[in-house]
Amino acid sequence: MENKIEKIKPKILYRYIASKFWMPFFFAMAMFCILVLLGDFFENIKSITNGYATFRLILKYCFLNLPSWLGMLLPVACLLAVLFVISDMVAGGEWTACLASGYRPGQLFVPLIACVILVVFLNSLMQEFVYPRVSQKAEQVFRRQLRGDKDFQAGIERNITLRINPRQMLLAQTLQSGSLTMYGITTEFYNENWEIEKQIVARNLVWDKDEKIWFYKDGVIRYFEEGITIREEVFDTLESDLKVAPKDISVGDIEEKAISVRELLKKISFLGRSGLVTYKEKTNLHNKLAMPVMTIIMCLIGMPFAVTVRKRGKVINIIAALVMSFSFWWVMTMASTAGQNGILSPFIAGWGIVVLAAAAVFIEFKIMKI
Repeated sequence: MENKIEKIKPKILYRYIASKFWMPFFFAMAMFCILVLLGDFFENIKSITNGYATFRLILKYCFLNLPSWLGMLLPVACLLAVLFVISDMVAGGEWTACLASGYRPGQLFVPLIACVILVVFLNSLMQEFVYPRVSQKAEQVFRRQLRGDKDFQAGIERNITLRINPRQMLLAQTLQSGSLTMYGITTEFYNENWEIEKQIVARNLVWDKDEKIWFYKDGVIRYFEEGITIREEVFDTLESDLKVAPKDISVGDIEEKAISVRELLKKISFLGRSGLVTYKEKTNLHNKLAMPVMTIIMCLIGMPFAVTVRKRGKVINIIAALVMSFSFWWVMTMASTAGQNGILSPFIAGWGIVVLAAAAVFIEFKIMKI
């Protein structure tokens, strides 16, 4: 019977510690969300005089835009919750009692880290499947209702340039993501000296789902010699050299916080096949993948700190959480900027700080014998 009791005790303790995590976490998230909403509201209140915006529309936009901030708020909220739980256990004598019972500090950290992992996992799912749609809706409300741009349509890009091959460039006046038709098409062919040899101007470029081929519709072919048009041919339908399917075309500049990992991978693949640089997209991809890991490591760094400050007050924990969070955020922002501009490898820009922080955790735990 004694053995069964001993086996149950850790499970009860872990559940108890984990249950203490959620109240400070949700409280911190609520406070941060209120601050973000207020900041967004006062930032956009000036739109009230443009004849389109109303208080209701501004509030609607602020709430729709809130999820785009969660990626920055969650790490701070997780760290604050972890520090609060540990400091509360230390202040109440529970921490000392657990250590006296034979538990090591590392064992007491496990339920808190499990809670953090659950939070970042759920947030990753939301970033992949929910946040992009909400951000798109927020952009639509902002452009069409707050700014009065009635022609704005989400997913439509204008004046797009695509590289078909090293000597062939396609320009489209209008392109909608996933659409089977592009409008206002001009394709230019160049020789090895980058002198124009031929030009195709067409009303549309249409994707044939059965043949899996793009066809020019209603256009003209112009042939050039030394930059002068020497011959023209009118056509109704003409096969294009563009081989990329509509579902694989990804253009436009979408904010990192409003794009999913799947869309980033699609964009990287498309830009790579088009011969364009992908520093920005690859850096954003590594940042997205590294942020959940960074959140966990940041909490691991802060946990021993909460034990060492003991009864010196929760204000110190709040200050420590904010300083640590913004320090990591600043370093990751600087590294991200360097990666997007090709100064650093995208992988190093995204994961460099994670590796350094993980090494710091290892050294910290070794020194404190956790």
